[in-house]
Amino acid sequence: MDTLEVLKKSGLLPEASGNQLSTLAKLCTQVEYEPGLIIGKQGDEVKKLCVIEEGEDKSFSL
Repeated sequence: MDTLEVLKKSGLLPEASGNQLSTLAKLCTQVEYEPGLIIGKQGDEVKKLCVIEEGEDKSFSL
């Protein structure tokens, strides 16, 4: 699925217009992570927003 479709499907920005989502999609980078990889910890400075296209996440405190 292309990035624009992932953003639309996510429902993350329901008020965003098609043009706004299209602009955001151009700024996105698609990344694949291995299962079990820790990509952030509670308290870490947030530098990116992850939208999960396939699979699931788990949140926990270390």
